[in-house]
Amino acid sequence: MSEKKESGESDNGQLGAQVTGQAADSGYWPAKQEMEEKGVKLFTQVVFYDWCKACGICIAFCPKNVFGRNEAGKPVVEQPDECIGCRFCELHCPDFAITISERYSERRKAERNF
Repeated sequence: MSEKKESGESDNGQLGAQVTGQAADSGYWPAKQEMEEKGVKLFTQVVFYDWCKACGICIAFCPKNVFGRNEAGKPVVEQPDECIGCRFCELHCPDFAITISERYSERRKAERNF
């Protein structure tokens, strides 16, 4: 009897957007509406790949394992909705290649005064 195990590994399908030469934004995710309804703050992770030298600080010290590595060793946003906004990656990045910001729903954007 052989059992089929489900693997948590991705088959090279990366969830975060990757754009060389530009900022990559994790964008909109399906669970966003459910999380906002529960009152959970969501955060957007932006990685500037031209600035990143693939040191791995953000990957190694993220408490929620939001980042993974691409084939070049640079960070890839794999679990964007797990980000708690601690900004450890942003504060400790020697290249200033990561920016974390809170994601606002359309309703909350309208309420904010810019």
